[in-house]
Amino acid sequence: MWELCLSILQVCEHRDAAAIETLWKGIICDEVPGFCGSNGLVNSHLVKMREGVVMRGNEELKRDREGEFESGGWIVKLCSKVASLGRELRGRGSDFVFPLELITFELEGLRRCYGLVGGEGGEDGGGGENWVVNCFTSIGIEYSLILESYNRVLTDAEQRGADNSERFLYLKCMVFLIKEWVSTCFQHNNNSYNGVMEGQGLLPYGGGNNNNLEVQRNVNSNSLVKARANLENRMDHYYSTLETLIGVDEGEVEECLRVVKEVANVLQKL
Repeated sequence: MWELCLSILQVCEHRDAAAIETLWKGIICDEVPGFCGSNGLVNSHLVKMREGVVMRGNEELKRDREGEFESGGWIVKLCSKVASLGRELRGRGSDFVFPLELITFELEGLRRCYGLVGGEGGEDGGGGENWVVNCFTSIGIEYSLILESYNRVLTDAEQRGADNSERFLYLKCMVFLIKEWVSTCFQHNNNSYNGVMEGQGLLPYGGGNNNNLEVQRNVNSNSLVKARANLENRMDHYYSTLETLIGVDEGEVEECLRVVKEVANVLQKL
């Protein structure tokens, strides 16, 4: 139902942002359990997600499946749904029906909730702890666009006074996204950056566009060269921001700071 509505809006070029947001929230909520019995904050988030969304199917049945959210089995299904729609809807001037910033915000909220109940990637992998970025790159979305989406989500979070743990979630994702962007481009060009990073999980988050992976790699490489100066400034900003965060796991912050330094050094050599 919602997927068909998005297709109709795409064909008609009807740029109703509010309607598109409602449709996407319905699509996401339909793939996610509506109940979490082990964590009250997570359960409140799941309930709030559904506010104003007309659910299809037996929502009470979904709500009563205790332990389903904690199992993480929904992650693979959710990513598959988002990726499928992304490949269908994006491109040809119709990216407005795939609002990347909204989808980033909703999926990262769920990723944070799943982390609060002790999860990372979910059943069957789910792309590991970076399954949101994995989902986007599997569609073929350029790293530069994903990074900008996260940057806007972080800016919005800071403006509404989000806590440091949420801010760190976005910062960490952006730091490792830039690392992956740089690393992937160096691998593509047979460079030795893979050795510089000492095997810190350097495989791309996703496989890119199924139609032409080579074109996608070239796009990412070219955009990296063009964005180098901006990325260097961003890494400086991320470093100073990370140093000021209080109440966040010190080990994770130190790891991010280390990656920032390594990536900044490589960017200077481009």
